[in-house]
Amino acid sequence: MKGADKIFNGTADFYFRYRPTYPEELMDTITKETGLNPKWVVADIGSGTGILSTLFIEHGNQVKCVEPNDEMRQKSLEILSTRGKVEFIKGTGENTNLPDSSVDLVACGQSFHWLDRRLAKKEFTRILRGRKWVALVWNDRVNEPGTFTGEYESVVRRYSEEYHSTGSTALNSKDIASFFNGTYREFQLRNVQKLTLESVIGRYRSASYAIKPSNPRYENMVGDFSDVFKKYESNERVDMVYVTKLYLGHL
Repeated sequence: MKGADKIFNGTADFYFRYRPTYPEELMDTITKETGLNPKWVVADIGSGTGILSTLFIEHGNQVKCVEPNDEMRQKSLEILSTRGKVEFIKGTGENTNLPDSSVDLVACGQSFHWLDRRLAKKEFTRILRGRKWVALVWNDRVNEPGTFTGEYESVVRRYSEEYHSTGSTALNSKDIASFFNGTYREFQLRNVQKLTLESVIGRYRSASYAIKPSNPRYENMVGDFSDVFKKYESNERVDMVYVTKLYLGHL
């Protein structure tokens, strides 16, 4: 996760408030496929503000939240420290600072594309025990023409020069297959996030590539988001449509 300790500075509150969670079917699928039970210890790598960790905590698991960014880790500590069996660790996917053979499942929510896959595979293999299960999860926007989500994507590309691709779209099937030695299962689940105009702006500002209010183009960008919002809103909400992708296998 080179640079990840700094790249999300200033985004933790936006990330917590405006990023989507995952559909209920995600945990059902992981449980069915792996045999996950509350006795398992889960390492959430690149845990951010704890969106994915929350699901495992609610399932009864002990969760190791491994996050390099201090602001993100502090936000998750504020949210989750009293919620269950959870530990907050400064670390990366390549160097988790977890003991050998200490976890039953490694999960990466919106984070695996930041990792050096070769080093992460070595590290995950070291800390995992049993069948060495790994779950790679992303909420990827469904950017269909003629939809709010599609037009949101157009605005992002217009103003964010550092934006090229995100989530699982930053990888290809060969990247995933080589990580799992060719043996894994892929699942796709529909996920919809209801957003106000404030939430649309906050959702954008949660991204690593978001331009800041100090940028001279920022107000024009907000105006474009407002125009798109008005075009598609119903009851002062728009639908941001995602496909939740789960890649599940063992090392």
